[in-house]
Amino acid sequence: MRYWRKRFALCMALAFMHGAFAESALTGEQVRQVEQALYNLGYHSDHFDSQLNGETRAALLSFQMANGLEATGDADAATLALLRSGDALSCHDYMVALSESEAALIPMESGATGEGVWTLQRSLQTLGYYTVECDGV
Repeated sequence: MRYWRKRFALCMALAFMHGAFAESALTGEQVRQVEQALYNLGYHSDHFDSQLNGETRAALLSFQMANGLEATGDADAATLALLRSGDALSCHDYMVALSESEAALIPMESGATGEGVWTLQRSLQTLGYYTVECDGV
């Protein structure tokens, strides 16, 4: 019986370390570590409150989008694994790559309007850089 308990405890610990539990199972310290990792990559401010609140979820969403993950804003297993891997794309590197890939687009000038402006606003809003309603102006 004792062997089974030890084995069960070991399996649970390994599963947790590999992100097999839902984000609701994260402790405050683990959320703080996620916030720190997101900050180190340029997605989170330097204010860590150890809670999966709006700021942390927005940072997770931006991180997921930039790194080709399903954009949920949740600290799911794939997100946690990439954060821990050291292979994640930083916000700066993502923005540089994005600007290089979009360099062929027609530039917009101040005062421009239309669908292209709305799309730009929506993209910036999704990344957390535009906080007002998208109006295409």
